[in-house]
Amino acid sequence: MDPSEDIANFARHHLAPILDRSGDVLYSSARTLRPGGIYLLGLNPGGSTERKVDRTIRRSLDELPNKVTNNYLDQSWGGRNTASNPLQRRVSWLLERLGFDPSEVAASNLIFVRSRAAKGLAFTRLAEICWPVHERILAIVKPTLVLVFGNSTSSPFSFLCTKFGVERASTFPSGHGAWACRDFVVPNRFRVVGLPHLSRYNIIGHPEVVEWIKATP
Repeated sequence: MDPSEDIANFARHHLAPILDRSGDVLYSSARTLRPGGIYLLGLNPGGSTERKVDRTIRRSLDELPNKVTNNYLDQSWGGRNTASNPLQRRVSWLLERLGFDPSEVAASNLIFVRSRAAKGLAFTRLAEICWPVHERILAIVKPTLVLVFGNSTSSPFSFLCTKFGVERASTFPSGHGAWACRDFVVPNRFRVVGLPHLSRYNIIGHPEVVEWIKATP
C-alpha cells in the first residue's frame, strides 16, 4: 500500500473523535511520506475555523494521497502573495540553512485541529488523540531529527518530553531575550530540537542556532 494511503486509513480510525473538526493532517506533500532526515512539527493549524469550515480533518485525509502542495510554500496565509507570512518565510529559511529542500521535508502539527489561537485548545487530550498518527508517520519517515517550534509549557516540545520520559532537556540561547532553544535525544531513534514558536521568534539572522541544530549531540 502507498504510504499516504496507509496513513490516511490509519488516521481515519485513530482520529474518529475529531474527523469532522476543522483542521489538517499533513502540511507537506504526500511524496514526503518516505524515509528522510527530518520531521517538522508545529502546534496546530491556525486561522479562522469559520472561513475554513469545509476543510475538515476527514477531507484532509481523503485528499492526502493526491496532495502535491506544501502549506508553507504554496498557500497564502492572509497576505497577497503565496508564502508571504512570517512563519512561512522563517520555516523555509531554517530548512534551507539546515541543508534541506523545504518541499521535500515531511511536515505536520502535533494537533490536527484548527484554532485561531492556542488558548482554549484542549491541548493534552487532542495531542494524545493525534499522537498515534505521528508515530505512524515517524515509522515511515525514519528521521534523525524531529524539529518542533513551540517549547513552552503547553507545546509540542513539552508533550514530547513527557511522552519520552525526559525530565531535563538541554538548552541553547535563542538570541532573543530569555527565550531558549531546547533539545534531547531519544536513543536509537532521533534528536528532538524545540525552538521558540516561529510565529514570534525570528530565527532569520541567528546562524549560531542553525549551527547548534546541525551539531551532532
